[in-house]
Amino acid sequence: MVKGFIISESLKDPTFLNELKQLSVKVEAHPDYPKAPFWRLFKIEAPVAEVAILAGRLAMELKPGWYAHFWSDELLYISFPGRVFRLSRSQDQSSPAYREVVQYGQT
Repeated sequence: MVKGFIISESLKDPTFLNELKQLSVKVEAHPDYPKAPFWRLFKIEAPVAEVAILAGRLAMELKPGWYAHFWSDELLYISFPGRVFRLSRSQDQSSPAYREVVQYGQT
């Protein structure tokens, strides 16, 4: 199984969350972010065999400027609008692959 976090305010259609197994929901205040001053963080779970499909669907559902991530013991998936990164969790975080993700997220 993989676990991940999706912020409902990051989605074009938050009803997408109804298709997923939700483990918990936490509401956080972000008054410094006027477009969405409250975030609902959904912790979800999905079978490893489905995570690539889920990550791809999220890349189509995410609003610009947001991301979502999922992990298992071995893998980390990071979805941005229009792009998905798949990384090995055993990789050093200073590796070129991790730096590419950080650079992409900053643009």
